[in-house]
Amino acid sequence: MSEAYKRGLVRGWCDAVAASPFVPTVNDAAKPPATSPTWWTIEWAADELETIAYCDVRQETGVLTVIAAGEPAMGDAGVAAKLDAIVAELMANVDPQSRFVIERPGATTEHSAGTADRWYRLATPLAYRFVTAAGG
Repeated sequence: MSEAYKRGLVRGWCDAVAASPFVPTVNDAAKPPATSPTWWTIEWAADELETIAYCDVRQETGVLTVIAAGEPAMGDAGVAAKLDAIVAELMANVDPQSRFVIERPGATTEHSAGTADRWYRLATPLAYRFVTAAGG
């Protein structure tokens, strides 16, 4: 399954990031670690799916958003530094099958309502390209 391949590959990359604990929040009851003032997660948004070969090979493009969170009253500098380190680690990964490629980071934005939320969050979108295997 292509979707399972893509998500499993990236989840493995996320689990290996040393900068801050990864919390898988996609349909998961995971909670931020009590021992770390920062944590991070990801969100998926596919943009387009097009056929690129006669044998039903398709290319999906989209955005993988990396969201870093920090405890209240720690300011934004620590969260921004963690986010920069996380993005750098993710960008350095290479899919051994060359099917999934993180192409470039986008501009970082605020992903919270400041002090109205429990966690202060910053988000950086990563444009990706994923080539499905024929038939899947």
